Amino acid sequence: MMRRMTVTVINGLADVKAFQLIEHMAFLNGLATCTLKDCLEAGRPKSDEAAMIYIDEESISMVKQQKMNILFMKYPMILVFYSAQNMNKFRCERRYFHDYMLYPISLEEFCRISGKCVTYEIWKHRVLTFGRLQVIPDLREVIYQGERVMLNSRDFEIFLILIEHVGEVVSREYIDSKLPKRKRNSLRYVDVHIRSLRKKENIGVLIKSVRSVGYCIPVNRLYHYMAEGIDF
Repeated sequence: MMRRMTVTVINGLADVKAFQLIEHMAFLNGLATCTLKDCLEAGRPKSDEAAMIYIDEESISMVKQQKMNILFMKYPMILVFYSAQNMNKFRCERRYFHDYMLYPISLEEFCRISGKCVTYEIWKHRVLTFGRLQVIPDLREVIYQGERVMLNSRDFEIFLILIEHVGEVVSREYIDSKLPKRKRNSLRYVDVHIRSLRKKENIGVLIKSVRSVGYCIPVNRLYHYMAEGIDF
């Protein structure tokens, strides 16, 4: 059985805007984050965690100072450049890096590079982490601040569809197509399960109705409630 793992982005970017961008994109992909400094202070990596390290040209000095400690963690490292010209300056360091990116970074590029840093099975079966919220698809569990949110089977399936499409409006027809087939008279049952989800403490507030279309979990709403630590 595939071991479920948290996938963590270790953020070592010195540039503030780039640092925040990586944090935001990691969050949208259900990846945990920590700073490189915190990771080094914590010592050896956790056995239930896969990770990758993002470094930029401004923080390359830290890599040189902490080279043995960073290499000891055995995590893939991605080097971020802010100009194509600067890439030639670090040729001697390239043997230490798994891949390279040119800022600004698109979400698609971030997903592509990050997905290459772990095996397909780990990426596919990873624990989805959104700040205080964790979703474990294989166990059909939703965890909020360490406590399990009790959901029936259909509620969980619909919530998973929405959380896997954060920021997108998901139609009732699409939700219906992704659920196990059974005889249903109309799409109203989707609304019934959405009402059930909205009654759930801590996660119900995340779901937004889009009239005549379907439902979504807006990015700003998920980030507001889960990443910034604002109470319901």
